[in-house]
Amino acid sequence: MKTRIYAPEGPVGEIGTPLAPPPASLEGQRIAVLDNGKPHAALLMGRMAACLAARTGARYLGVHRKGSAATPCESELLEELGASVDLVLTGTAD
Repeated sequence: MKTRIYAPEGPVGEIGTPLAPPPASLEGQRIAVLDNGKPHAALLMGRMAACLAARTGARYLGVHRKGSAATPCESELLEELGASVDLVLTGTAD
């Protein structure tokens, strides 16, 4: 059996929606977690967000859970987060 090693690089496409520039400081920023339902994700990301807020002077606003790990985030929840939060921590894999 022949072993093959594949390079992790792939073609780079265009970004559909540009990302917002990072803030100069997190002080006073509102941080929340978007939980996708993976086991222990809310606990891990919640603690990360709380520690980040404590270290930077930001405010941690808690965890918001989307319907299922198998589906995109509901538009209503995205709108709510967009209106009430400056930074969202989320994860997508096991």
